[in-house]
Amino acid sequence: MSELYGERGNIKTATRAVIQTQVDWGAIRREGNRIERLAPKPVADPMKVSWLIEAALRYHGKAMALATRGARTSKA
Repeated sequence: MSELYGERGNIKTATRAVIQTQVDWGAIRREGNRIERLAPKPVADPMKVSWLIEAALRYHGKAMALATRGARTSKA
């Protein structure tokens, strides 16, 4: 992140917070300086599914076809 945004303290803090959140969610595992992606987990709660879809659409910034969404999740 520092290579992309420069050496700023808030970039390092934000990056650590995002990584820790993903660890808390069980998406990744940290071992020292290494980060390992864990197997995808199914989400059965309809409210969480809706939230994740909305977050993906907001991140994408425009309308997104379901085929595009499926293609992204199959590569993970």
